[in-house]
Amino acid sequence: MTNKCTYLVHEDVLPKNSILYSKFVVLNELNNLRLDGEPISVELKQKIFMDVFQHYRKVTQKKLKNYLVKEGVAGRDVDITGIDGDFKGSLTAYHDFKEKLTGCDLSVEDMEQIISNITLFGDDKKLLNRRLSTLFPNLSAAQIKSLCALSYKGWGRLSKAFLEDITAPDPDTGEVWSIIRALWDSNDNLMQILSEKYGFAEAVEIANGKGDIKDFSYKCVEQLSVSPAVKRQIWQTLQIVKELCKVMGNPPKRVFVEMAREKMESQRTISRKRRLVDLYKKCKKEEKNWISELEQTEEQKLRGDKLYLYYIQKGRCMYSGERIQLEDLWDNRKYDIDHIYPQSKVMDDSLDNRVLVKKTYNAAKTDNYPISSDIRTKMQPFWKSLMDGDFISKEKYKRLVRATEFEPSELAGFIARQLVETRQSTKAVASVLKQILPETEIVYVKAKIVSQFRQDFDLIKVREMNDLHHAKDAYLNIVVISFEF
Repeated sequence: MTNKCTYLVHEDVLPKNSILYSKFVVLNELNNLRLDGEPISVELKQKIFMDVFQHYRKVTQKKLKNYLVKEGVAGRDVDITGIDGDFKGSLTAYHDFKEKLTGCDLSVEDMEQIISNITLFGDDKKLLNRRLSTLFPNLSAAQIKSLCALSYKGWGRLSKAFLEDITAPDPDTGEVWSIIRALWDSNDNLMQILSEKYGFAEAVEIANGKGDIKDFSYKCVEQLSVSPAVKRQIWQTLQIVKELCKVMGNPPKRVFVEMAREKMESQRTISRKRRLVDLYKKCKKEEKNWISELEQTEEQKLRGDKLYLYYIQKGRCMYSGERIQLEDLWDNRKYDIDHIYPQSKVMDDSLDNRVLVKKTYNAAKTDNYPISSDIRTKMQPFWKSLMDGDFISKEKYKRLVRATEFEPSELAGFIARQLVETRQSTKAVASVLKQILPETEIVYVKAKIVSQFRQDFDLIKVREMNDLHHAKDAYLNIVVISFEF
């Protein structure tokens, strides 16, 4: 669920609100500060950090100027440059812990663990409460509740290992220091610290070299920070490449890696309009009257999910069964598209996970799952009739009628599948191959190019009739891209 460090390729990044990462952001910005065109002293920079940033949640140029005047460092007419308007960095989590956990004895490591858990699981307050209660049994129920009310989102671009574990000698004193220490004890920003003046850039190269992979062994997969499902895919792919190298007697000149399409619904082989007309032809007499209305509807309009769901649900709200007035369909104050599995649990935007409902029902449901028993009892016969008529899938019906909450293993499965959907396996395979086969060129191919090639030359693809379609696609990838070499 996290990204990899910009500089240390094997390390996970810190949460954006991490105590350490927030300190880096503020120092990196402060080290650019100029007063009347001149850099400030290291001592003044450190005082500003402690007296201003650790005092105010949001630091503006006005607050900074007031502090400088009060300390006798500068006058009211001082020209502040080096920053774009007000400061972008802040110590949000530092202030949160100072205000909400007064007198509580938490180490910086404890705070970082809490921030990480809030960032990962903050959308599920029950799960977060259980995790924090288990990890920090010394905290009271009120303190845990207070922590669960915090909202931290997003990830930084650097890792803890990069900021604290990469070391180099101070060019002036020879003392060994870390990057975060260098930011504190100097007036150089990160780009300057990674210059030849210091030895950090070389230390980063050495650290990245520790993860070098020289052969096709499972160790190259084992060390990857991906889910078990992704590791299986990567290992199977590497075994195939290893076998090809053995058969050929030498590594290939090029390896073509197909990059998956961006996450989207699978292409429809039959138009929505045609499908709806065919479904309604099998319906009762009164419902067949909708066929003429559908046939007069432009295909383009049915590409909008609201209208399509309206016809799939036979013009009824999926949670109340009440008739939906077609003329009011696009009034967002009246009707919504709701996700059956809440988006806080799984990012599933498929039609199997969406229903058209009255806005009041969507607002009442919030992020709760399963759907309330009152709605399930009332609507189950209607939902079953939709499934029996092929208007909705069995999977969608299962999600609607389910009466139990998600198991922890299911939530973990959702995370694993989302990791797969982010195309981690493809990126990881390419990264490993670059290290095992340094002389081999890795060529990236977009999936849509082969799809377009098939259409241009009428190359039909029928999965049900051809078990070798993946092999043919692989061959076409090479054919199409080889025109460029």
